[in-house]
Amino acid sequence: MYQILKVLTVCLMFVVEYALSQAPSAQPAPQQEHYIGTVRQKPNSPDIPSNISVPSGSTFSFLLYGSGKNEWLCQSGSWVLNNVTINLINNDNGHFDPSWEVASLFWQSTPINGGRATFKSLLDNDTSSIITKPDSSVASPDGTDNINWERQVVNSVPGGAFSNISYVLTISTKRGISPSASTCGVQFQNNAKTSVDFTATYYFYAGSPPNTTTAGPNSPTVKSDAVTTRLSRVGQLGWVSIVGFIAVGVLFF
Repeated sequence: MYQILKVLTVCLMFVVEYALSQAPSAQPAPQQEHYIGTVRQKPNSPDIPSNISVPSGSTFSFLLYGSGKNEWLCQSGSWVLNNVTINLINNDNGHFDPSWEVASLFWQSTPINGGRATFKSLLDNDTSSIITKPDSSVASPDGTDNINWERQVVNSVPGGAFSNISYVLTISTKRGISPSASTCGVQFQNNAKTSVDFTATYYFYAGSPPNTTTAGPNSPTVKSDAVTTRLSRVGQLGWVSIVGFIAVGVLFF
């Protein structure tokens, strides 16, 4: 009887080992961004036109790549920019993937201290946002099919990833311009809206612009995946231990 149990135990251990070796390995979770602004060195190009260059003393903080839409409103025979919705990522790596989004850009329905453009963090560990207003602009050097490059001044700094940001440059714009003026009131009726795809790169600079309201500092805590990793390893060791105890129990009893 003892020999039979011993043989069965050995067979059971082989079966368990084979099953574990054939089980599909867990797929890694999609890469989650934990920071805003991983590119912190200003690129050598493109050149920034002097009309929108930041004041002396401002320091480049980081950049974000944006892709989204400009919404245009046909109003009294002319097009008016009505809203902006942009997804922002740290690095486009040659293409834009919305799943990498770390922040968004949208317009406030009502201007706040003269500003409507709002950059808002989408990270769990950082709920900061800033509101900016246009300061100066210049025609895109890449052609009239693209909206102007622009300098925006920050009028509120709430802390978090956007703390100390004073100026935002919108550069390297692609598309985003309104339809032809002749279409407003003809092809598009008054108060009609249309959206145009738009991409751009945003440079964020630290400094002290005029009339900046600064809130208390916010030091977000970055979540770590180390705990999850440790728990996963403990779970795997637990199953191995259980099988081992069962085998030992069968051999001796």
